[in-house]
Amino acid sequence: MRRAACIIILLAVAVPLGSQMPDWFTVRDRDGNEYFMDRNGKIWTSGSPDFSYKPASIEGLDYFVTQGVDLIRRHYPAEGLTMLKSVMALPVSNKTIYDAQVKASRAIQALQRREGTRYTALSERASLVYYREGEAVTLHNDRMNWTIRFPRPVTVIRRSARTRNGYLRQGVLVGVTFAPRPPEAASEAPKYDALVAIDSEQFPFELTSVKKLEAHWSNALGGAETDRHLDHRAPDRAVYHCRDKRPGEYSWYEGYYVNGRFGTMVRMIMETGAEGRHGRAMLQALKDFKH
Repeated sequence: MRRAACIIILLAVAVPLGSQMPDWFTVRDRDGNEYFMDRNGKIWTSGSPDFSYKPASIEGLDYFVTQGVDLIRRHYPAEGLTMLKSVMALPVSNKTIYDAQVKASRAIQALQRREGTRYTALSERASLVYYREGEAVTLHNDRMNWTIRFPRPVTVIRRSARTRNGYLRQGVLVGVTFAPRPPEAASEAPKYDALVAIDSEQFPFELTSVKKLEAHWSNALGGAETDRHLDHRAPDRAVYHCRDKRPGEYSWYEGYYVNGRFGTMVRMIMETGAEGRHGRAMLQALKDFKH
Protein backbone atom coordinates (compact mmCIF):
# COMPACT_ATOMS: atom_id res chain seq x y z
CA MET A 1 0.00 0.00 0.00
CA ARG A 2 2.84 2.35 0.89
CA ARG A 3 4.52 1.61 -2.47
CA ALA A 4 1.30 2.40 -4.36
CA ALA A 5 0.97 5.71 -2.50
CA CYS A 6 4.54 6.65 -3.44
CA ILE A 7 3.86 5.89 -7.12
CA ILE A 8 0.76 8.11 -7.05
CA ILE A 9 2.75 10.98 -5.49
CA LEU A 10 5.54 10.62 -8.06
CA LEU A 11 3.05 10.68 -10.91
CA ALA A 12 1.37 13.79 -9.51
CA VAL A 13 4.70 15.60 -9.27
CA ALA A 14 5.76 14.55 -12.75
CA VAL A 15 2.77 16.22 -14.46
CA PRO A 16 3.46 20.00 -14.76
CA LEU A 17 0.57 21.97 -13.31
CA GLY A 18 0.76 24.43 -16.20
CA SER A 19 0.50 21.78 -18.92
CA GLN A 20 -2.43 21.89 -21.27
CA MET A 21 -4.94 19.06 -20.75
CA PRO A 22 -6.52 17.33 -23.77
CA ASP A 23 -9.91 19.02 -23.34
CA TRP A 24 -8.49 22.51 -22.76
CA PHE A 25 -8.11 25.10 -25.47
CA THR A 26 -5.69 28.01 -25.72
CA VAL A 27 -6.96 31.57 -25.41
CA ARG A 28 -5.05 34.62 -26.61
CA ASP A 29 -6.65 37.83 -25.36
CA ARG A 30 -6.56 41.27 -26.97
CA ASP A 31 -3.55 42.20 -24.85
CA GLY A 32 -1.48 39.29 -26.20
CA ASN A 33 -1.65 37.11 -23.05
CA GLU A 34 -1.99 33.36 -23.56
CA TYR A 35 -3.75 31.02 -21.14
CA PHE A 36 -5.94 27.92 -21.13
CA MET A 37 -9.67 27.43 -20.63
CA ASP A 38 -11.38 24.16 -19.78
CA ARG A 39 -14.80 22.96 -20.93
CA ASN A 40 -16.43 24.61 -17.91
CA GLY A 41 -15.03 28.03 -18.79
CA LYS A 42 -12.47 28.02 -15.96
CA ILE A 43 -9.22 29.87 -16.76
CA TRP A 44 -5.84 28.22 -16.15
CA THR A 45 -2.52 30.09 -16.33
CA SER A 46 1.06 28.87 -16.09
CA GLY A 47 1.45 30.06 -12.51
CA SER A 48 5.17 30.44 -13.17
CA PRO A 49 6.96 33.80 -12.79
CA ASP A 50 7.06 34.74 -16.45
CA PHE A 51 7.08 38.21 -15.06
CA SER A 52 8.34 41.24 -16.96
CA TYR A 53 6.14 44.05 -15.62
CA LYS A 54 3.60 43.95 -18.39
CA PRO A 55 0.96 46.57 -17.58
CA ALA A 56 -2.51 45.51 -16.50
CA SER A 57 -5.23 46.51 -18.93
CA ILE A 58 -8.94 45.97 -19.48
CA GLU A 59 -8.09 43.69 -22.42
CA GLY A 60 -6.10 41.34 -20.16
CA LEU A 61 -8.06 41.43 -16.89
CA ASP A 62 -8.97 37.73 -16.75
CA TYR A 63 -5.35 36.75 -17.28
CA PHE A 64 -3.97 39.23 -14.74
CA VAL A 65 -6.31 38.22 -11.92
CA THR A 66 -5.93 34.47 -12.51
CA GLN A 67 -2.16 34.60 -12.97
CA GLY A 68 -1.78 36.83 -9.90
CA VAL A 69 -3.69 34.34 -7.74
CA ASP A 70 -1.77 31.38 -9.23
CA LEU A 71 1.61 33.01 -8.60
CA ILE A 72 0.72 33.54 -4.93
CA ARG A 73 -0.50 29.95 -4.64
CA ARG A 74 2.75 28.68 -6.18
CA HIS A 75 4.95 30.63 -3.78
CA TYR A 76 5.69 33.76 -5.80
CA PRO A 77 3.79 36.18 -3.54
CA ALA A 78 5.53 39.43 -4.53
CA GLU A 79 5.04 38.80 -8.25
CA GLY A 80 1.40 37.79 -7.77
CA LEU A 81 0.66 40.71 -5.46
CA THR A 82 2.12 43.13 -7.98
CA MET A 83 -0.26 41.85 -10.65
CA LEU A 84 -3.27 42.08 -8.33
CA LYS A 85 -2.32 45.58 -7.18
CA SER A 86 -2.01 46.66 -10.81
CA VAL A 87 -5.58 45.46 -11.44
CA MET A 88 -6.74 47.38 -8.35
CA ALA A 89 -5.07 50.56 -9.65
CA LEU A 90 -7.04 50.63 -12.92
CA PRO A 91 -9.65 53.43 -12.99
CA VAL A 92 -13.11 51.90 -12.68
CA SER A 93 -14.86 52.77 -15.94
CA ASN A 94 -17.14 49.75 -16.33
CA LYS A 95 -18.48 46.64 -14.57
CA THR A 96 -15.80 44.39 -16.08
CA ILE A 97 -13.07 46.29 -14.23
CA TYR A 98 -15.17 46.46 -11.06
CA ASP A 99 -15.76 42.69 -11.02
CA ALA A 100 -12.06 41.99 -11.62
CA GLN A 101 -11.13 44.32 -8.76
CA VAL A 102 -13.54 42.53 -6.42
CA LYS A 103 -11.74 39.24 -7.17
CA ALA A 104 -8.30 40.86 -6.83
CA SER A 105 -9.29 42.51 -3.53
CA ARG A 106 -10.45 39.20 -2.06
CA ALA A 107 -7.18 37.55 -3.04
CA ILE A 108 -5.14 40.39 -1.49
CA GLN A 109 -7.16 40.24 1.73
CA ALA A 110 -6.59 36.49 1.93
CA LEU A 111 -2.86 37.07 1.46
CA GLN A 112 -2.87 39.71 4.22
CA ARG A 113 -4.55 37.30 6.64
CA ARG A 114 -2.10 34.55 5.76
CA GLU A 115 1.05 36.68 6.02
CA GLY A 116 0.07 38.69 9.09
CA THR A 117 2.90 41.02 10.17
CA ARG A 118 5.03 39.85 7.21
CA TYR A 119 2.62 41.45 4.74
CA THR A 120 4.14 44.94 5.13
CA ALA A 121 7.55 43.80 3.88
CA LEU A 122 5.90 41.76 1.11
CA SER A 123 3.83 44.74 -0.03
CA GLU A 124 6.99 46.86 -0.15
CA ARG A 125 8.56 44.34 -2.55
CA ALA A 126 5.42 44.68 -4.68
CA SER A 127 5.25 48.45 -4.49
CA LEU A 128 5.49 49.25 -8.22
CA VAL A 129 2.14 48.86 -9.97
CA TYR A 130 1.69 49.33 -13.66
CA TYR A 131 -1.38 49.69 -15.89
CA ARG A 132 -2.34 50.76 -19.40
CA GLU A 133 -5.28 52.73 -20.81
CA GLY A 134 -5.15 52.75 -24.60
CA GLU A 135 -1.53 53.63 -25.42
CA ALA A 136 -0.95 55.62 -22.22
CA VAL A 137 0.84 53.78 -19.39
CA THR A 138 0.79 54.73 -15.71
CA LEU A 139 3.40 53.71 -13.14
CA HIS A 140 2.57 54.10 -9.46
CA ASN A 141 4.77 53.34 -6.45
CA ASP A 142 2.47 52.89 -3.46
CA ARG A 143 5.37 52.80 -0.99
CA MET A 144 7.16 55.94 -2.17
CA ASN A 145 3.91 57.75 -3.05
CA TRP A 146 4.50 58.80 -6.65
CA THR A 147 2.65 58.39 -9.96
CA ILE A 148 3.75 59.17 -13.51
CA ARG A 149 1.75 58.74 -16.73
CA PHE A 150 3.49 58.24 -20.07
CA PRO A 151 1.70 58.96 -23.36
CA ARG A 152 3.34 55.98 -25.09
CA PRO A 153 4.15 52.34 -24.16
CA VAL A 154 6.96 51.80 -21.66
CA THR A 155 8.95 48.78 -20.51
CA VAL A 156 10.28 48.32 -16.98
CA ILE A 157 13.94 47.43 -17.49
CA ARG A 158 15.31 47.29 -13.95
CA ARG A 159 14.36 47.95 -10.33
CA SER A 160 16.53 48.55 -7.28
CA ALA A 161 16.03 49.11 -3.55
CA ARG A 162 18.21 50.00 -0.59
CA THR A 163 17.46 50.66 3.06
CA ARG A 164 19.51 51.59 6.12
CA ASN A 165 19.04 53.53 9.40
CA GLY A 166 15.69 55.14 8.61
CA TYR A 167 16.62 55.77 4.96
CA LEU A 168 14.90 54.03 2.03
CA ARG A 169 15.62 54.34 -1.68
CA GLN A 170 13.74 52.71 -4.52
CA GLY A 171 14.71 53.13 -8.17
CA VAL A 172 13.26 52.06 -11.49
CA LEU A 173 14.58 52.37 -15.05
CA VAL A 174 12.05 52.30 -17.89
CA GLY A 175 12.33 52.46 -21.66
CA VAL A 176 9.82 54.42 -23.74
CA THR A 177 8.87 53.40 -27.28
CA PHE A 178 7.36 56.10 -29.48
CA ALA A 179 6.57 53.88 -32.50
CA PRO A 180 5.69 50.16 -32.76
CA ARG A 181 8.57 47.86 -33.66
CA PRO A 182 8.30 46.19 -37.07
CA PRO A 183 7.59 42.43 -36.97
CA GLU A 184 11.01 41.61 -38.42
CA ALA A 185 12.66 43.25 -35.37
CA ALA A 186 10.86 41.03 -32.85
CA SER A 187 13.93 38.81 -32.32
CA GLU A 188 16.34 41.72 -31.89
CA ALA A 189 17.40 43.24 -28.58
CA PRO A 190 14.94 45.89 -27.34
CA LYS A 191 15.58 49.45 -28.51
CA TYR A 192 14.01 52.43 -26.78
CA ASP A 193 13.45 55.99 -27.94
CA ALA A 194 13.87 57.37 -24.42
CA LEU A 195 15.16 56.13 -21.07
CA VAL A 196 13.63 57.32 -17.80
CA ALA A 197 15.26 56.77 -14.41
CA ILE A 198 13.09 57.42 -11.34
CA ASP A 199 14.89 57.46 -7.98
CA SER A 200 12.76 58.03 -4.89
CA GLU A 201 14.10 58.39 -1.37
CA GLN A 202 12.61 58.51 2.10
CA PHE A 203 14.93 60.45 4.40
CA PRO A 204 15.07 60.34 8.21
CA PHE A 205 14.36 64.10 8.15
CA GLU A 206 11.93 66.38 6.34
CA LEU A 207 12.95 68.11 3.11
CA THR A 208 12.09 71.77 3.58
CA SER A 209 12.50 72.80 -0.08
CA VAL A 210 13.12 71.49 -3.58
CA LYS A 211 16.54 73.17 -3.53
CA LYS A 212 17.57 70.82 -0.70
CA LEU A 213 16.87 67.83 -2.94
CA GLU A 214 18.66 69.47 -5.90
CA ALA A 215 21.74 70.04 -3.74
CA HIS A 216 21.60 66.43 -2.55
CA TRP A 217 21.66 65.14 -6.13
CA SER A 218 24.29 67.63 -7.23
CA ASN A 219 26.60 66.22 -4.56
CA ALA A 220 25.77 62.65 -5.61
CA LEU A 221 26.29 63.14 -9.36
CA GLY A 222 29.14 65.65 -9.28
CA GLY A 223 29.52 68.85 -11.26
CA ALA A 224 28.90 67.81 -14.87
CA GLU A 225 29.36 70.37 -17.63
CA THR A 226 25.68 70.88 -18.36
CA ASP A 227 23.51 73.70 -19.64
CA ARG A 228 20.38 73.63 -17.48
CA HIS A 229 17.30 75.67 -18.30
CA LEU A 230 14.52 75.91 -15.71
CA ASP A 231 11.28 74.98 -17.43
CA HIS A 232 8.86 74.78 -14.51
CA ARG A 233 9.01 75.53 -10.79
CA ALA A 234 6.45 75.20 -8.00
CA PRO A 235 6.84 74.94 -4.20
CA ASP A 236 7.08 71.13 -4.41
CA ARG A 237 8.92 70.67 -7.73
CA ALA A 238 11.41 71.91 -10.30
CA VAL A 239 11.76 70.68 -13.90
CA TYR A 240 14.83 71.42 -16.06
CA HIS A 241 15.76 70.98 -19.71
CA CYS A 242 19.42 69.95 -19.90
CA ARG A 243 22.11 69.63 -22.56
CA ASP A 244 25.73 68.62 -22.34
CA LYS A 245 28.01 71.60 -23.07
CA ARG A 246 30.10 69.31 -25.26
CA PRO A 247 28.73 68.43 -28.71
CA GLY A 248 26.41 65.45 -28.48
CA GLU A 249 23.29 63.80 -29.82
CA TYR A 250 21.38 63.66 -26.55
CA SER A 251 19.48 65.97 -24.27
CA TRP A 252 17.44 65.26 -21.20
CA TYR A 253 14.94 66.54 -18.68
CA GLU A 254 15.31 66.45 -14.92
CA GLY A 255 12.47 66.67 -12.42
CA TYR A 256 12.85 67.14 -8.65
CA TYR A 257 9.91 66.58 -6.31
CA VAL A 258 9.58 66.83 -2.52
CA ASN A 259 6.82 65.88 -0.10
CA GLY A 260 7.73 65.80 3.58
CA ARG A 261 10.43 63.16 4.04
CA PHE A 262 10.08 61.92 0.46
CA GLY A 263 12.20 63.20 -2.40
CA THR A 264 12.10 61.96 -6.00
CA MET A 265 14.40 62.71 -8.90
CA VAL A 266 13.38 61.80 -12.46
CA ARG A 267 15.84 61.93 -15.36
CA MET A 268 14.52 61.45 -18.89
CA ILE A 269 17.06 61.17 -21.74
CA MET A 270 16.40 60.92 -25.49
CA GLU A 271 18.03 61.59 -28.82
CA THR A 272 17.83 65.18 -30.01
CA GLY A 273 15.72 64.19 -33.01
CA ALA A 274 13.23 62.29 -30.84
CA GLU A 275 13.03 65.23 -28.45
CA GLY A 276 11.90 67.48 -31.27
CA ARG A 277 9.02 65.12 -32.09
CA HIS A 278 8.03 63.90 -28.63
CA GLY A 279 9.74 66.16 -26.11
CA ARG A 280 6.66 68.26 -25.37
CA ALA A 281 4.55 65.23 -24.40
CA MET A 282 7.36 63.76 -22.28
CA LEU A 283 7.95 67.10 -20.58
CA GLN A 284 4.26 67.23 -19.73
CA ALA A 285 4.60 63.86 -18.00
CA LEU A 286 7.21 65.42 -15.70
CA LYS A 287 5.07 68.49 -15.03
CA ASP A 288 2.09 66.28 -14.15
CA PHE A 289 4.13 63.97 -11.91
CA LYS A 290 2.14 63.23 -8.72
CA HIS A 291 3.65 62.54 -5.35
